[in-house]
Amino acid sequence: MERHTRISLRRPESTSLHRNLGFNRAAVDTFYKHLEELQLKFHFPADRIYNMDETGLSNVQQKCRKVLSPKGVKQLGATTSQERAKLVTMVGTINAMGSFIPPYLIFGRTRFVERLLDGVPPGTKAVANILQSRLDFAEELGADYTLLANGHGSATAADLIKANIGEVNAAFECSGATSSLQLGIKCLKRRGILVTVGRGTPEVSLNVSQILQKELEIRGIFRYAN
Repeated sequence: MERHTRISLRRPESTSLHRNLGFNRAAVDTFYKHLEELQLKFHFPADRIYNMDETGLSNVQQKCRKVLSPKGVKQLGATTSQERAKLVTMVGTINAMGSFIPPYLIFGRTRFVERLLDGVPPGTKAVANILQSRLDFAEELGADYTLLANGHGSATAADLIKANIGEVNAAFECSGATSSLQLGIKCLKRRGILVTVGRGTPEVSLNVSQILQKELEIRGIFRYAN
């Protein structure tokens, strides 16, 4: 490595297949072509050009710092809010001048309490998104069955779904939560299809044995490309 001054040994960042497929030269060229056409037509000032994106924030620290401990100690733990992480969705918006709108947080819980906003930037807004009203609206649009999954494990939720409507041919996962992916696998019929729409953590744990035994098909979709 010392002979090759322009090369360095680095650890690559985990990048999803969805992002790799959607973020390519052709897609970027098309985006900037449209942006240029709109800019020449409307002459937007820099303070009127905004970019908005969402990301998932874990409520459990992923890596703990190293600490000193006596030799021979086999188990060493660090206290966290919980062992299994839950994602909080954050929506961020910034303009071409560098000014930003305070973030918007979406908590996966039924009740919202003000202490969830302790320490956030001034002006931050937040909501809880597990609402019965959304399920009621889905039923008005024609949904045969809805389930407020808050408080149910994936196994319990799967039993309730299969008891009411049976196993399904296809499932669309739109939250990015690992528990939701696991629930979709449990509810699918043999040779069913699981479509992953939500963007959660880069790596998730799934029941590979169940996927193989039921001969399931998992498909991904990336909103910027489709």
